[in-house]
Parts: sequence; C-alpha cells; structure tokens
Amino acid sequence: MSKTIYLTILVMVIAILVTLPVVFIPISSSSRGVIRSVQENTHLMAVVSGRVIETKHKFLV
Repeated sequence: MSKTIYLTILVMVIAILVTLPVVFIPISSSSRGVIRSVQENTHLMAVVSGRVIETKHKFLV
C-alpha cells in the first residue's frame, strides 16, 4: 500500500517537473503614477551634510 502511494507521488512530481517548461503564465504589473515634465524637476537636499571617508562595497566595473 505504501509503495503504491510513494510511486504515485513520485510520478506526479516527475510529471510536474517535465511540464514546467511547457506551461506559460503571463505576468504583468501595473501601478498608478504621475507623469511630469522635465521642467518640474524637484531638487532634493539632504538635511545633514558630510563627507564619505570609507566604503566597504565592491563595485563591478
């Protein structure tokens, strides 16, 4: 009995893995936003000022 359940689950998992490349699900996203012209640029200014002395990030160039 348990061997039958195991084989059934195994066949179902293999079938799902085989059909993954075939199944296509369209994904889209939409959001509300505001379109503004270039003349309406808003300049951002930090409340505090300072100088970066050291960073530990490695950038790929």
